[in-house]
Amino acid sequence: MKQKAKEQEKIEKQQRKEQEKIEKEQEKLRKEQEQRDKDREKEREKLRREQEQRDKERERQRNEQKQNKQNFAYVNKTKRRF
Repeated sequence: MKQKAKEQEKIEKQQRKEQEKIEKEQEKLRKEQEQRDKDREKEREKLRREQEQRDKERERQRNEQKQNKQNFAYVNKTKRRF
C-alpha cells in the first residue's frame, strides 16, 4: 500500500512539474507575442507619423506653388499697366 502511495505521489509530482513547465513555456510565448505586438504597433505609429510628414510637406509645396502662381499672375498683371 505504501509503495502504491509513493508511486502515486511520484506521478503527481512529475505531472505538477510538467504542468509548471508547460505554464512557464506558455508565459514565455505570451510575453514574446506581447513584445511582437508592441513592436508592430511602434512600427505602425512610426509609419503613420512619416506619412503625416509627407502629407504636410506635399501640402506645403502645393500651397507654395499656389502662392507662386498668384504672385506671378500679379506681376504679369501689374507689368501690363506700365
